[in-house]
Amino acid sequence: MQTRTMKAAAAGTVIGAGAALLLDPQSGRRRRATIADRTRGTARRSMRIAERAERRAHGFVQRVSHLHEQPKPPLNDADLAAKVMSIVFRPPDVPKGSLNVNVEYGVVVLRGEVPHETLRRRLEEAAAGVPGVRAVQNLTHLPGEPAPDDPRLALRRDTPPPPTGS
Repeated sequence: MQTRTMKAAAAGTVIGAGAALLLDPQSGRRRRATIADRTRGTARRSMRIAERAERRAHGFVQRVSHLHEQPKPPLNDADLAAKVMSIVFRPPDVPKGSLNVNVEYGVVVLRGEVPHETLRRRLEEAAAGVPGVRAVQNLTHLPGEPAPDDPRLALRRDTPPPPTGS
């Protein structure tokens, strides 16, 4: 029981001394202002630390969620043709005016005249390297050569016309 009264007396002494320091008519106002300033400064620093921790946690969550890239939907033929053209026509030595790029069901068809055989192979490899391209049909030709026929058109030419009903 005596320890309880001793603790209460010590607490009362501390509270009384603090009140005397803060309510002192000569320096009390300055002490109160200093305590208020330090308290606000500590609160600001604590807020900055908490905001920094929040930003770090958000960045960590974003990093973890983007470790595995989400699969992209396959491109339609028009978008795939635009992507192939942007890659195939990128080098400055490619004759853009004499080439045609079509895409049908993911199959790229290259038509036109190219100046040399190495460019012909490079165009085919570049088109085949585009994600989403299933196959490349290279119908380009060198100057002076006849244009190759599309094998699908050859099948249509070889079939006899339908009989007429006269």
